Amino acid sequence: MFDLVIIGAGVSGLSTASYFASKYKKWQILLIEKSSHHGRGISSRNSEVIHAGIYYPKKWLKSRLCLEGNNLLYSFLEKYGIPHKKTGKIIVAGNDQQETAIKKIYSNAVSKNVNGLELMTQNQVRMLEPDVKCKMGMYSSESGILSTERYMDVLLSIYKGDGGYYLPETEFKSVNNSGNKMNVTLHSGQDGESQIATKYLINAGGLNATSISENAGFTQVPNVYYCKGHYFKVHGVRNSFSHLIYPVPDKTYLGTHVTIDLQGEIKLGPDAVYMENNIEDYSEYLSEKSSFIESVKGFWPKIDNYEVVEDMIGIRPKLYSNDMNAKDFIIRDEAEDGYPNWISMYGIESPGLTASMAFGPYIDREFFSNTR
Repeated sequence: MFDLVIIGAGVSGLSTASYFASKYKKWQILLIEKSSHHGRGISSRNSEVIHAGIYYPKKWLKSRLCLEGNNLLYSFLEKYGIPHKKTGKIIVAGNDQQETAIKKIYSNAVSKNVNGLELMTQNQVRMLEPDVKCKMGMYSSESGILSTERYMDVLLSIYKGDGGYYLPETEFKSVNNSGNKMNVTLHSGQDGESQIATKYLINAGGLNATSISENAGFTQVPNVYYCKGHYFKVHGVRNSFSHLIYPVPDKTYLGTHVTIDLQGEIKLGPDAVYMENNIEDYSEYLSEKSSFIESVKGFWPKIDNYEVVEDMIGIRPKLYSNDMNAKDFIIRDEAEDGYPNWISMYGIESPGLTASMAFGPYIDREFFSNTR
């Protein structure tokens, strides 16, 4: 009998498990992961960017949890010596229309009390990044980068140190209610099927969150759209940039941006290629490097001077396709299907990494505080 079971040992599940194990020392908590190693899905295939909470509507969870998570994350990284760097980000405008868009983004961010923002002239941007071409820009001092792998390793170590149980290579199969607890069937490659009981359950399955809920028999499961993001590495430009460089986003997509990693390497990406079938396949590149070069050439003309090579692929579980308006995270209980103590986390993409340390406190406040 467990107090809490968490499905999925990506960054969302790990941070949430660590929060509950640290706060509720007497709870019996189980974290399961379908893979043989934690964090090998979407959590390890992203830009490793710490976001400041700039873009999203004020009332969205993406805004609230990103802002809260940003502060918690930097404090955590400092406390445990996890490699990171507060690089800052520059969003650049190349024409009048984009300049108007940046000013709207700035006003929205200021209304949410996002810290460290500054509108910059062309010359001010050039002082920070001489190779960037733009008409104006917006600077965010609270944006940065981190080692996601090290972050997840530390979260798992803390979780287990606080008495949490961890089972890799274990999948959720089914659930049924029994009084004030849920009977859960799991399947392990080593041990076959097993049954456990739990009072609470959090579905942090990432790409598989919707299929997990469907296996549970829920009827109100949202549609999810797998969106491939390709990354390319630029050779010969290590340490040429000291800030993240982003274009002006459109209504559903932040645009192909220039990021730096902790070694100073430069990457382009991700793009957004919606897949016809929701299959978790990282093997095939569906984008040409020429499209990446063209997409950043407007603000980085010197890209033509360097070799651009394939780097990696990630997949985002979006709640909208490319012909829809963007949507917020969905974090809710499944009371409509008779499971008020089952919490589902749907569509956890960017800024999920930044928001990760805020997920546990949010779930605790919103869903568990009145039921303990």
